[in-house]
Amino acid sequence: MEINEMISKWRMQLAEKAGQPGVMLHGKATAKQKAMIIAAKPEIIAELQRREAEKAARRAKEQAEREAELEAILTGDKLIKVEYYDGEYLMGYQVYGQAADLLVNLGVAKWVDGW
Repeated sequence: MEINEMISKWRMQLAEKAGQPGVMLHGKATAKQKAMIIAAKPEIIAELQRREAEKAARRAKEQAEREAELEAILTGDKLIKVEYYDGEYLMGYQVYGQAADLLVNLGVAKWVDGW
């Protein structure tokens, strides 16, 4: 069985026990499957750590993009785009992204039922 298949089948996650990296399984494995997992443990841990590093890099990139957008709004390089929504039950102006958060924090806008 391939490493990615094992990770998916048992929904493996990184764990730590006594300072040593390990793997946490969800579900039951037979003795033969446990032996296979133990044999592939270093590769599984490496793959899980690689995935965690990718997630962390993606989160850092998204955070940097949000901060850059906010900075562009504050310096005037990017204008706040306001759209008018004309619905059956709710009508009003909508702003998205960092601009929405900024306007709410300034007190000039508010959230209406998650909008």
